[in-house]
Amino acid sequence: MKNNKWLLVRLGLLLASAVMYAILGPLSEHASPPIDAIALMVGFLFGIIGLQFVLAIQFKNKNSAEFWEPPSWNANPFQMKQPIQCFHLGAWLFLTSSSVTALLTWHNNPKFILDALMPLVIGVGLLIGVHLSRLLFRSKYKHV
Repeated sequence: MKNNKWLLVRLGLLLASAVMYAILGPLSEHASPPIDAIALMVGFLFGIIGLQFVLAIQFKNKNSAEFWEPPSWNANPFQMKQPIQCFHLGAWLFLTSSSVTALLTWHNNPKFILDALMPLVIGVGLLIGVHLSRLLFRSKYKHV
């Protein structure tokens, strides 16, 4: 039952995020400057590369756990010694909340606003980065 607690916490956060962004509704204005395809690509790469930079610092951090647990829906995402759990949840929060915003924006505005996709592509980049980190920092991951 202990493992189910963190699954429920994670799912609850995702649900709360989706509901909050549904209440906030669609985007109605462009960012300044407006988001274009190049900006989306930069956001995507930032999610992947930026995460590796942060994890490289944690890799060297003496306060980090000796071994990191692989990302898991049943793990506590708030353990500072297990940074990958927090980034795994963060990636899914980006994906969930921005999917709601993107769908509402697309539905309510005939001219789709790319700005609504920026958090979504960052979330995809983070999720890819989480899994890439298992290759780049494999000596730090607990072998299961």
